Amino acid sequence: MWSALLTSNTQWVLISTMVLGIAAGTIGCLAYWKKQSLMSDSLAHASLPGVVIAYMLFAEKDLYILIAGAAVSALLGAAFIQAIRQTTRITEDTAMGMILSVFYGLGIMLLTIVNRSAGGNQAGLDSFIYGQAAAMVRSDVWTMIILA
Repeated sequence: MWSALLTSNTQWVLISTMVLGIAAGTIGCLAYWKKQSLMSDSLAHASLPGVVIAYMLFAEKDLYILIAGAAVSALLGAAFIQAIRQTTRITEDTAMGMILSVFYGLGIMLLTIVNRSAGGNQAGLDSFIYGQAAAMVRSDVWTMIILA
């Protein structure tokens, strides 16, 4: 049993999940404290179109390009949430729900288009987005630590 814990792959997965748990817990507590607990879901779902658009523009699954696309899309989603909140009588949680569903729907539509295009199924973008913890390597752990 202990030999399974000592493999490098298990160590990478353990370290990265600990880092992710600490970062997500910290941000989650702050979001809950500021009464914006839906914000993390909204921005996570708003990042999907950015990942797919970055893949469509550069035609490769480079981690940093896809993360940059996700960041741009999530920031755009946050800007839309604030714009809706400030220019209408719609409450913030309703604006977050709107952005969550619109951006996620757009992302799924774009993902379907990519998967149906020539060579799209070979892209493996679905498995890249959902991830596979068992395939983590040292560089993935360092990337997660830096981003966290």
